[in-house]
Amino acid sequence: MKRLLVIGVLLAATGVGVAALFGSFEKPLPPEIRQIAVTRGDIHQTVTATGTLQATRTVDVGSQISGVVKKLYVDYNSIVTKGELIAEMDPQTVQTQLDSAKASLDRSKIDLEGLRATLKADELNRDREVQLFASGLATAQDRDAAVLQVKQDEGTVKEDEAAVAVATDNVKQAQVNLDYCTIRSPVDGVVITRNADEGQTVAASVSVPSLFIIATDVRTLDLLALVDESDIGKLHPDQDVMFTVPAYPTRQFHGRLDHVRLNSVNSNNVITYQAVASVKNDDLRLMPSMTASVKVQIADASDVVRVPNTALRFKPSKDMFTALGQPVPPEVANAPLVPAPKVAPPVADQKRTAAQQTVKDNPPKPGEMIDRRFRGSPRASSTGQVWSYNAHQLKPLAVQLGITDGTWTELVDNTVQPGDELVASVLVPRKK
Repeated sequence: MKRLLVIGVLLAATGVGVAALFGSFEKPLPPEIRQIAVTRGDIHQTVTATGTLQATRTVDVGSQISGVVKKLYVDYNSIVTKGELIAEMDPQTVQTQLDSAKASLDRSKIDLEGLRATLKADELNRDREVQLFASGLATAQDRDAAVLQVKQDEGTVKEDEAAVAVATDNVKQAQVNLDYCTIRSPVDGVVITRNADEGQTVAASVSVPSLFIIATDVRTLDLLALVDESDIGKLHPDQDVMFTVPAYPTRQFHGRLDHVRLNSVNSNNVITYQAVASVKNDDLRLMPSMTASVKVQIADASDVVRVPNTALRFKPSKDMFTALGQPVPPEVANAPLVPAPKVAPPVADQKRTAAQQTVKDNPPKPGEMIDRRFRGSPRASSTGQVWSYNAHQLKPLAVQLGITDGTWTELVDNTVQPGDELVASVLVPRKK
């Protein structure tokens, strides 16, 4: 029995040794290389932003007098024409003021007529006293008293004439206030906001209370998009603007960029500018204040050779070359930990200087919009590097690049052709 036990232990040890021997000769797994093809197609370079739809022009219609809203003739979404009656204020208080002003005017006119009659009588008395004094039948004191009385009457008449003028103005003002009780639309448009109800009391002592907000024409809307300051140089008037709204997520709407406003918006130290686009809304589906996801098309390339951006981002490491049994290139072995910043090509600087000189020689005219004089930045052009995998070797390829849409980048030279495979990633198996 003891002998059998010793034989079993020896056999087990022999099996372990054989397994270890064969394991030591097991080949390591090769790296997994994922490649992606170069294709031909279209590239649309865009600037993305968020925006809000607004009416091109809105008019705030209010009441210029305080009082009670007697009647509203229009409501939300009502189409109105210029001069159309849209509301009435209760005229009782203003009518009373008008009646009182007219009564005061009548009284002032009556008083004026009496004073004029008195003046005429005193003038006759003055003339008579002057003649009597000349004949020696009246004293100088009587004559002077008669002359002074006429002067006093003339002053009183002028004061009452002024009172009549004031009373006349009071009547006109009361009549204007009565006319203000009838509120009419100042423009053709559609009511987008109603801020008052019938029976509501409004006070116009400090500011004009708003009753309605009327949009002049909702068939044309403005799209206000907040664009990051780094993208402003890429925008110029008449660019195509594409956007979607949550109400119609599957439908894409279009507009034309009109201008970029100079005033900036600072939100948490992030600077943005308002880009304004004009949008046609003939079917009236779009409404003011809708939120939009905006794309401004800044460059376009049709039927071009395009390289996947994943291939441009691929940078092989030392471990990848070691796993492939390939010598590590000097540029990889000596690569800095932090890549050097890219310097803008001097051609762009030359174009920018030329644009500045144009502005200097031909300054903007009064009333001219500044951004109408400029176009976008020069078409992007840069160099890049991709890697091919042929004959079990990674090989670098320098390429000349054009515009990009974030997924594809335009190839402007003939280094690679549609259908060529480029390395997107290399997965090196972990060592056991």
